[in-house]
Amino acid sequence: MRILLCTMRAVYFPNLNGLRFIAALWVIIHHIEQIKLIFKVDNYWHLPFVDLIGKLGVVLFFVLSGFLITYLLLQERAVTGTIAIRHFYLRRVLRIWPLYYFIVCLGLFVLPAISFFDIPIYSDLLHRSFLIKVVLFFVILPNLVATPVPHINQTWSIGVEEQFYAFWPLLMKKVGHPLRVALGTIIVYLVIKFGLLSLTSLGVTNQAISFIAKFWNSFNVDCMAIGGVIAWALFYRREGLLRVLFNRWLQAAVYLLTAVMIFRGIEIPYLHQETYACLFAVIILNLAANKQTLIRLEHPVLHYLGKISFGIYMYHMIAIVIAFKLLQPHFPGNNWLLYSASILLTILLAAASYEWFERRFIKAKIKYSKVVSGDNIAEPTVNKSDASDAVVPTLTNLK
Repeated sequence: MRILLCTMRAVYFPNLNGLRFIAALWVIIHHIEQIKLIFKVDNYWHLPFVDLIGKLGVVLFFVLSGFLITYLLLQERAVTGTIAIRHFYLRRVLRIWPLYYFIVCLGLFVLPAISFFDIPIYSDLLHRSFLIKVVLFFVILPNLVATPVPHINQTWSIGVEEQFYAFWPLLMKKVGHPLRVALGTIIVYLVIKFGLLSLTSLGVTNQAISFIAKFWNSFNVDCMAIGGVIAWALFYRREGLLRVLFNRWLQAAVYLLTAVMIFRGIEIPYLHQETYACLFAVIILNLAANKQTLIRLEHPVLHYLGKISFGIYMYHMIAIVIAFKLLQPHFPGNNWLLYSASILLTILLAAASYEWFERRFIKAKIKYSKVVSGDNIAEPTVNKSDASDAVVPTLTNLK
């Protein structure tokens, strides 16, 4: 059994950028149909998978985040002997905060002043408890905002991820054993989730319990912890488990099952996100580390679209509204044109943002990175000795 995995200061996983774009595309499709529904034009919102893929796109992002963050923290500890908590937080701040706060400021203060961007009902709701909304968005608790906020409501998932990042490296450093951290997080999350469900089913409920239950149901840190489990399996070369998960028949079964469940809009009672998260985890692991993966997404176009997927996710609502309002009066009901314009405009906005705004902050992350990852491997400021050590952590001959 030959294992192509070694100590390194730079890590790159193939195919995952392409997967990021697919996740973002699901969210775009979901929101295009939602906008059509809100504006009362013909739409496909009634199809179960249309509603489902928006939620699952976020679940896929969560599992990806848990996998990548956990693996990189394990690699940092292997290289340096510790986890630099302050540097971890600085890296997250540099990657997330600039674009997050830019979009939040647009959504709270700029776009509401332009009537073109008004969305029926939702724009009127913006000013209800406006100061509370501003505070929650600015302290990165958008997932606690009670009513949808036009153009920036998708930032709720950024809040969940940032809250996950707040405690995950601390647990990894304090507890030490990543599997215990991941399984402990999953167990605690599910115990609280089912505890809240039990209270509701017993009729023990009030406004506070309802609010906590709603928050907890979207606070899917267990999905990120599931990503952490596969990071543990890969990093520590759990060959028995990997041999099973890398099996070609299992891969085919997981892809087929996932596709059927999504297109039929199947929701699993009580463990909906967790079920899909486990399926996504198997897919991510094979795409990232199995040389015999059945599907490959390592294409230059997909790679770039995945690289700018954060911008795609953050700008897509603005792009959809622009495309809809410009096209609907002249080409009513033309879905091909609406979808093409929405996706193209989203990509253009995200690419411009990445190249002229986000990139400078991404480069700044390098000084706080003991292990260089993702796009920074190719940045000119990376030390050549580090860049030459960049290795794709793959495992072969696990048959």
